[in-house]
Amino acid sequence: MKKATLKDIAQRVGVSITTVSNVLNHKNETSYSEKRKQEILRIAQDLKYEPNLAAKTLVTQQSNMIAVLLPPYMLGFIQESPFYFYLISGIENKAHAMGLDVIIKFIQYTDTVEELLAWAKSRNLHGIVIVGEINERYIAGFNKLDVAIALVDNYTDFELKNIHYINTMDEYGGLLAGRHLIEQGYQRLCILTTNISEQKVDFHRYQGFKKAIQQSGFEESLVVVNTTTYQEGYDISYEVKNMGVDGAFCTSDSLALGLIDGLTGLDVKIPDTFGVVGFDNISRSKENWMPLTTINQNVIKKGELAVETLFQKKSWGSQAKVSVNLIKRRST
Repeated sequence: MKKATLKDIAQRVGVSITTVSNVLNHKNETSYSEKRKQEILRIAQDLKYEPNLAAKTLVTQQSNMIAVLLPPYMLGFIQESPFYFYLISGIENKAHAMGLDVIIKFIQYTDTVEELLAWAKSRNLHGIVIVGEINERYIAGFNKLDVAIALVDNYTDFELKNIHYINTMDEYGGLLAGRHLIEQGYQRLCILTTNISEQKVDFHRYQGFKKAIQQSGFEESLVVVNTTTYQEGYDISYEVKNMGVDGAFCTSDSLALGLIDGLTGLDVKIPDTFGVVGFDNISRSKENWMPLTTINQNVIKKGELAVETLFQKKSWGSQAKVSVNLIKRRST
């Protein structure tokens, strides 16, 4: 069977080949109505149109590929928490809908800026999504490629024109967690978080939690952990029990679930004498033997937003925020 061409699609729709090409390649999209774009996409699908990616790359010097870069410290988190599975699923879903392919790469501690630039250049990337904290030298290097970059869960202000920021309403989530614990009658509260700096997600969650506690006239205790994993929460439970607190906000669900199991093993009665709130609403938080009260964020939507912003060049430097809400379960 003869392979469908741009000309075949154009003839079926009754538009020019240029129009079909622009719609399929997401160029000058504001020039066409949504109805027209959907019609072109439908006909292309009906005809089983497959672009010649090799030829297109030679002509445009750009592939239909976006890269998702993950810092080296994130490898252990991905193995434990479905959060990153949801995030990458959102990225993949949106990329597929836009006719893009996704390549995932872990940055190694030994990678130099020059090595990463060479890797990116050889693939003629359409855009780059970077998750979590990353050395500023890498960002400055990627910026030289003149490729749109979406930073997910990163508050560092790089002041570069082609960078977008996709974060969660982290401070508001911390505020909701603190208020909820107080409303449930807990008064001596602590937060379990990694080392906090203004560039980190946990800093903003801490700021919101701190605001809620101060507004109520209480004081909060800070418990610094190395990672936000289940094991870290379990291991820190003895220290938390001996602090004299009766409630904890953990900046991840995995950390909270570990804390619950650790405290329960130490005969702490949850939620009767101790309340726990997490953050993320991963699947285990609902399925756990002690269902976890948590701050819910739409992680899949966050991934989708990351891909969408790569094509919003007029909004370079934009700040997209994913909303949050509190889900009450048995842990409070």
